[in-house]
Amino acid sequence: LFKRYIPSSNTISFAIVFPVGATNEPTDLNGITHLIEHLSFKKTSALAQTQIYDICESNGVNIYARTTQNSIEYHFVCRKNVFATIVSLLADMLHCCDYDEAEISTEKNIVLNECLQRENTNSEEIIKNRWINKSYQNEILGSAKTLSNITAKHILDYKKSILSSDFLIILLGNYAEDDVCLVEKLFSFTKKNRILNTVE
Repeated sequence: LFKRYIPSSNTISFAIVFPVGATNEPTDLNGITHLIEHLSFKKTSALAQTQIYDICESNGVNIYARTTQNSIEYHFVCRKNVFATIVSLLADMLHCCDYDEAEISTEKNIVLNECLQRENTNSEEIIKNRWINKSYQNEILGSAKTLSNITAKHILDYKKSILSSDFLIILLGNYAEDDVCLVEKLFSFTKKNRILNTVE
């Protein structure tokens, strides 16, 4: 947990970065990380997708996610008085793994449409040509074939590996000690996790 307290700020910025990205995917499951990113916004154990968006919108918050070459990341900025609500919502979104076939199929189609909108969706070509001396911004979105290979069990197993990875949390702004304790509780910190402070 990397944290920087900024008392003059009225907001809190939060990010969680999992070091599991497109290059970690089995070739026949290319696109699974990006698919999991999409599914994370589908529901929680208690809330439907529309309720997730209603909570974010009513609190003026946009939870943003992206999949890169070597990570999957979730970010948001919010007013300090709604931080507990939003960080708890994000934790619930991330821990939910119970997706049915209809939900998975819907998100596969959305990801496939994204693939079709890109100039180059061939995973091998992206690795060979676009990631040489480039920043880690290009996703492997997958293809119709690889997306069709992905099952609910693949998603469950892969999401568990993401959540159990050595992830990084960044907390910046006018947070309280209670906010730090909540983050540690929600994301199941153990003694091996380090809390880092910066004075910059």
